[in-house]
Amino acid sequence: MRRNENGMSPEGNPARRRRLRRPMSSRRALRRVRKAYARGGEGALETAFADVRWRTRGFRALLATVERFYPMSGIVRFAGEVDRGIREGGLSTGCRVAADRLGLPYEFDIPEATRQVLAQAPAILYGNHPTLFTPFLVGAAVDRPDVRFFMLSYVGRLIPALRTYMLPLEASAPRRFTEWRRGGTRRMIAYWLTGLLERGRVRDEPKSVNRRRLMQGVDHVRSGGCVVIFPDGGGRGDSRWYPGVGVVAAALARSEGDRVALVPMREEGSTTRHVYALFRCAGRPHPSGGSPELTPIRIRFGDPVRLSDLAGPDSAPEEIVARLQAHYESVFPAPRRRRFLGLPPDRGATAR
Repeated sequence: MRRNENGMSPEGNPARRRRLRRPMSSRRALRRVRKAYARGGEGALETAFADVRWRTRGFRALLATVERFYPMSGIVRFAGEVDRGIREGGLSTGCRVAADRLGLPYEFDIPEATRQVLAQAPAILYGNHPTLFTPFLVGAAVDRPDVRFFMLSYVGRLIPALRTYMLPLEASAPRRFTEWRRGGTRRMIAYWLTGLLERGRVRDEPKSVNRRRLMQGVDHVRSGGCVVIFPDGGGRGDSRWYPGVGVVAAALARSEGDRVALVPMREEGSTTRHVYALFRCAGRPHPSGGSPELTPIRIRFGDPVRLSDLAGPDSAPEEIVARLQAHYESVFPAPRRRRFLGLPPDRGATAR
């Protein structure tokens, strides 16, 4: 429980307690949460959410319905834990601390050659994004201050301390069908909730913003840094990869092909249902009296390859994407059953 400078929790402050008893309309509650989300700052969203949750009858009813499909309360708490952890210890330490407090079991499989590259070499790290934990587990594994993630900008408003490590992208709209295809009803609810928070925010045209961010990523790698990109777009993934990774690789291949390393990674042993169940169980006693037995989420890294091995100075982005995807699927082959059925690789399932 967070405490103020006098050692008292907000709930222990008499004036604060009186304010918490006052009812609040649903419209005012939404404005308060939206304002905290837009303003950012340490604990702003977490505090606002906790405040309006108990003061607004309509908000409580809506939340109870949403929680049946999407663990919003747990996700807000986790975002707060990550934010505090990053402020106190940096990205890698902050992500590890937040995962440990949630009780999330995880493990990393990193070849020695990859470990050396991830320590200091200019690199493009790319792979799947089956759950919302993916970037935080990758952040925990890659312990270097110059790692940067291509991520949708709203994540930086949920976790303000993460902005230092982001190259924020803007989502094109509308995306309802895309989100449903990637994660069904749960993903649609997450999209709807994000839309409630984002409503009214003035944003630039997504294509120009995203192109600029990709070029910033190119400059970052040229200067010796590491970027992380998820070309399948997240969720269940598509058989078709998006071209952003090809744009970055093509720009670097013209002059840095022999210096830049490509490192594939894959999250295994997790599903969205598994992750949401973990959020709901966090902090609650298990019926058996112990801790629930959870299969560790595994982050596997492939061996590094030189960018020049897969991309020439005159290669088009689309051609590079096809080569990267083919290489990725040779390192992490699709499970046999899905290949037999002729289905696209399930990038959230464990390769056997």
